[in-house]
Amino acid sequence: RWVLLAVWAGAMPACWIALRAQVPWTAMVGAILAVKCNDIGAYFAGRAFGRHRMVPWISAAKTWEGFAGGAVASIAAGAWVGSQLPVGVWHVP
Repeated sequence: RWVLLAVWAGAMPACWIALRAQVPWTAMVGAILAVKCNDIGAYFAGRAFGRHRMVPWISAAKTWEGFAGGAVASIAAGAWVGSQLPVGVWHVP
């Protein structure tokens, strides 16, 4: 288990550094922003509208409404970031 933790802790920054060499920094910020917006959107939608539990024996607080709110928030953040990036950013040689 500790070996996997060490590999993951080293591989994750290495992947981000390698990806950073391929795409602009705004794409990197956009990826992080989409994940954080998913968390925030799921939390607030789940608190406001959450009625139907997903899997109560695994996590009692997860709801389908929170899932939908997180999906909408991350899609909106990704669309906004995508509109800010220059055209053809993913075709960098």
